[in-house]
Amino acid sequence: MRHLLPLLAIGLFSGCANFAPPVDKGVKPSATASYVYGRFAMDAKKTRLTFAGQRTMSFSLACDDQKSYLIKFSMDEPLALIELSPSTCRVKELVYLDANGVVKSREQVSESLSKEFELAAGKAVYLGDFAATSTLQFSYPDDINYRWEMREVKDNYNVTTKQLHKSFPAFSALPTENKMLGR
Repeated sequence: MRHLLPLLAIGLFSGCANFAPPVDKGVKPSATASYVYGRFAMDAKKTRLTFAGQRTMSFSLACDDQKSYLIKFSMDEPLALIELSPSTCRVKELVYLDANGVVKSREQVSESLSKEFELAAGKAVYLGDFAATSTLQFSYPDDINYRWEMREVKDNYNVTTKQLHKSFPAFSALPTENKMLGR
C-alpha cells in the first residue's frame, strides 16, 4: 500500500486532464440540463503502453457560472454529446495532451472560436465539426517534438444533428440550435 501512495501523488499532481464525460447512448435528456454536441475528431497514431493511448487535444470551455469543461477530441468517437449546466460559455483555450493524458501546452483560441454561446435548459447547442491532427518527432539524443493542428472546421449542422438523433434516439425531440464556432 505504501508503494501506491507515491504513484497516486504523481497522478494527482502531474497535470492530467479531466474531460467532460460524454452522454451515454441510453441516457434520456434532463429538462434542467443543457447540452453541446458536434464532431471533435482527432487523427493521431495510437501509442502502446500509455495511459490514454493517443495524443489528443481539447476545447476548454469557460462559463459564466464559474464552471469549466474540457471537450476531448477523439479518434474512436468523434460525435460527442456532453451535458453541461445552463449558462453562457465560450471556448477559452485549446489544451494539448500527450498519450498519457498529461497537458503539454495550452493556446488561446482565435476570436471566431471564442464566441459566447447561451446554454439553455432542455436544449442542445451544435458547436461544429472539428478535425485535428497530432504528430510526434524524435530528435537525437532525447528531444521529443509534439505538434497539434486544427485541420478543418465545418458547419455540418443538418448532417451531424441527424447523426445525433440516430445515435441518441432519446434526444430526437430535444430542440437544437446551431451556434457554429470558428466562422
